[in-house]
Amino acid sequence: MNDNFGGQAEYNAIDFVKFIMALVVVAIHTEPFHGSSENIQVLFDTFSGLAVPFFFISSGFLLGKRVQENNNLLPVKKQLVKILKMYIKWSVIYLPLAIYDYWSQNVTPLKATVLYFRNLFLGGMHYNSWQLWYLLSTVYGLIFLLLLLNVIKSIQLKYICVTVVAIFSLLLSYIVSLKSCPDIPCFVLVVGSIIQKTILNGRILQGLYYIPIGFFLSRSKEKNNKFMVITLFMLTLFLRYIFLGNKFLADFFLIAASISLFEIVIRIKLDDSKVYSIMRSISTITYLIHMWVWTIFYCLIYKEKTYGIECWVFTSAFSMIISVLYYLTKSRSRKGRSKI
Repeated sequence: MNDNFGGQAEYNAIDFVKFIMALVVVAIHTEPFHGSSENIQVLFDTFSGLAVPFFFISSGFLLGKRVQENNNLLPVKKQLVKILKMYIKWSVIYLPLAIYDYWSQNVTPLKATVLYFRNLFLGGMHYNSWQLWYLLSTVYGLIFLLLLLNVIKSIQLKYICVTVVAIFSLLLSYIVSLKSCPDIPCFVLVVGSIIQKTILNGRILQGLYYIPIGFFLSRSKEKNNKFMVITLFMLTLFLRYIFLGNKFLADFFLIAASISLFEIVIRIKLDDSKVYSIMRSISTITYLIHMWVWTIFYCLIYKEKTYGIECWVFTSAFSMIISVLYYLTKSRSRKGRSKI
């Protein structure tokens, strides 16, 4: 998430929107509209789905700009190592919650170990650390991007490969979603069960197409008409709302809405300010730490897992406070090292 680029001033709007989307992710997990009417929840689900795709696309886009600046693929390799280290570090930070979950369910040590490593390599998430799947998906997405750039020379063939991966991913997630539907053929349920027991809900594959999409957008020299882009965003978001009950169609329209939203954002020019680099840091730490903050909050206050507007407000506010303190500490540390 924390993507730095030499010409960042041109893309301050990306940092601003990523900050908003980080708070949206907190809302996804703490459910501020818990207990509200179904219509409100559907509206929230329609819009909140844009958050993580925006992170993916912006990462791929800024990475593409760095590759153009360096004229080699070294930035992709460096980003891969960086994200992999982040994933390992934050998996360790959230390990106590995973251990607690297995212990509370009386899972045997052997089974808990197998499940943990299955989730670690294939799912990217454990109990109350759902957000870490984004990091693992980014790792796989960057590996796939390197393969695309190194192995396939034709740009059209690259587009085809990304499209095939996207459709395959949508189909897997759709099959998993059918388990609660009546009159589903037995073999479909079996396939869905296999998917769930390996890559869980299948969303771990999202980075394999969203990141390349962002990368390709950075290479695009043609700018679509602003009115057309806004119209496409509104139309595809509306279609996502209409078809939210159909996992395949809802996710398909989400791809189009996410791309058009990003196209809108990169057209917004904001005056350069240090506040955007601070926002970048805060959004990253808030995204990563908020599940621990929420867990401690509901355990201390409610003694059980609790959702609602209070949980979202406290979790967002306290996560941002931690993020600001982390940013200030890191800045002072850098200044201290520069004086030595």
